[in-house]
Amino acid sequence: MPKPDFWTRLRGARILPVLVVYVAASWGILVLVNALQDALGLPQWMDPVASVLLLVGLVMISATAWGLSHPRVRERKEAGDLPGDWAVAPGTLVGDLVVGRVPHLTWGRSILGGVFALGLMFALAAFVAFLAGTFGTGEPGGRHQAEEPAHPPASGESHRGPAPRGAPADTTPGEGPVDSAPWVDGPPSF
Repeated sequence: MPKPDFWTRLRGARILPVLVVYVAASWGILVLVNALQDALGLPQWMDPVASVLLLVGLVMISATAWGLSHPRVRERKEAGDLPGDWAVAPGTLVGDLVVGRVPHLTWGRSILGGVFALGLMFALAAFVAFLAGTFGTGEPGGRHQAEEPAHPPASGESHRGPAPRGAPADTTPGEGPVDSAPWVDGPPSF
């Protein structure tokens, strides 16, 4: 059997349709990560970690498509030496790892590996948010922001509270002639 050239094999691997589906699924996963992060108060590191995992997944999915398109792989699959395209086949996976061989890539193994990696990331993020006390609060973990008032403050008060006794009504704490939070911006001036 003649060895196919690069372009013939690239078309046979159907890399472009695989990449289009993968990019669309990745976009959906990133939207889901962002929504769950905001709704459940999960840590802010989830976005970059999910992006890195999806980039690793892109390499794995491309390698799976490329590997499954090889003519010898098709012959070995038909002979029963290799698992099918969608098989996970944990027995042969563990057996290959035990003897030091790289396991054969299948769609089932690649997708299951991605689901496992993302699931592990979500579990770790939920655990961290639980320990930080932000899980389920809707408050992003690791980033506590002061809330701004819904209406402008009345004369003599700010979002930090009413002006201290004796302070002019148009000044707020930290903005008057004497700083009420000393040493924040340097020593107070008199």
